[in-house]
Amino acid sequence: MFDLPEPPKKPTVYLVGVQPLPQVLLDVLPKWARKFGHRSTAIVPISAPWEPDTASCRAFIEFLRDEYNAVGAIMVSHAATLFEHTQHLFDDLDGDTGLLGEIGVAVRSPGKLTGLAPAKSAALQAYEHAFGSDSEPEEALIIGASGPARALALALSGSADASGPRRVILTTLDGKSMSDMRQRIADLPEDQQPELRHIESPLEHDRLVTLLPPGSLVVNATEPTDENTTSPVGEAALFPQNGLVWDLAAVGISSPFLDKARHQRSARGLRLADGPAFHQIQWIAAAAAVFGAETTPADIKRMRKQIG
Repeated sequence: MFDLPEPPKKPTVYLVGVQPLPQVLLDVLPKWARKFGHRSTAIVPISAPWEPDTASCRAFIEFLRDEYNAVGAIMVSHAATLFEHTQHLFDDLDGDTGLLGEIGVAVRSPGKLTGLAPAKSAALQAYEHAFGSDSEPEEALIIGASGPARALALALSGSADASGPRRVILTTLDGKSMSDMRQRIADLPEDQQPELRHIESPLEHDRLVTLLPPGSLVVNATEPTDENTTSPVGEAALFPQNGLVWDLAAVGISSPFLDKARHQRSARGLRLADGPAFHQIQWIAAAAAVFGAETTPADIKRMRKQIG
């Protein structure tokens, strides 16, 4: 069961996830609330179980919907689970919730509960932060089918104009996840769909990386499990000349993936980036969404400094 608190006596935003929740996020959210004009809004954490059942998910969303002082919630985890079990309880869902299969933010107003998925737009902002808004990758290979992987793949595919990659490839070893993704993007125009590849063996990643044209982007978006997580590419992978290499999983842990790229950095002219900024910008986007605010690049820069 979700650890539901007492009914709020003042405007409240809930931060939902498996304990322990990121302390830095608990520290900065009150500052961001004040920035967005919500000076009297409380930030309250809600502990979620690892695998909540349908009844507990519905109980949480019904609590959020029915409490007058509930402003909304930011889902640190379980965004996909809540979409699966509770989407019918929302009065409105933005288009990206269905594409990504997640509800990352819930916003309550009198008589209305809205579900949002700000992850896709935040992913594009994070890419521009990592490599510059004028960066124009020839192609993009995104390894993994995690939530961040899907968000980035769809964001880059949707930017397929003069500055976007002409092809975005998303790979995974998980056939079920791939099938789900295919169904979600089926109604998109073809030029906005990433190319989905079900990989039978990790060795196939080496071939795909090596075949990328110069100036392409390679992203590790697999989900790390511990400090011994291995790289999704092996010794045979040759990164693209003048390529961009990004490891979204490199947040406070060692990164065998980036280590392989570093060995080729000078010879191949590679630009490398790790993951902290990606996740920080996701948090900022979620906070802006729950408080109904807009952010500029200057805002994002200042808010990231507050994270530290």
